Amino acid sequence: MFKPFKIGNTQSQNIIKKGSTVFLFYALNLILVYFISIFISKYYGPEVYGRYSIIKSLILILIIIATLGLNTLAIKLSSNVNHYNSGVFKSDFLKKSYLIIFIGSIIISVFLFFKKTTIALFIFKDI
Repeated sequence: MFKPFKIGNTQSQNIIKKGSTVFLFYALNLILVYFISIFISKYYGPEVYGRYSIIKSLILILIIIATLGLNTLAIKLSSNVNHYNSGVFKSDFLKKSYLIIFIGSIIISVFLFFKKTTIALFIFKDI
């Protein structure tokens, strides 16, 4: 039913290489965000750092809303052997999920563009 995982296999080596690349970029992102936080708090003070934290939190919430949980569904579907072997995951799902994420992101971006003054007034107390 399942093939054993062999390190000598070229497909397995490819998975390890791509997985380590993803891990490297994820670690680089964490380090960069950490040093940006230190830089902002040291040179701009607590008020700007507070705004930075609020903006970062809002962006993370909007990412969750824009992706609609499709990344979790992709992991679930890719682990299902029957779904993956049928080829449906490779052709249909990726196209539809990218389209949904793209449309959702555009809708959220347009909404934020038109509500930017409201957000500036009520969240950040700017004029």
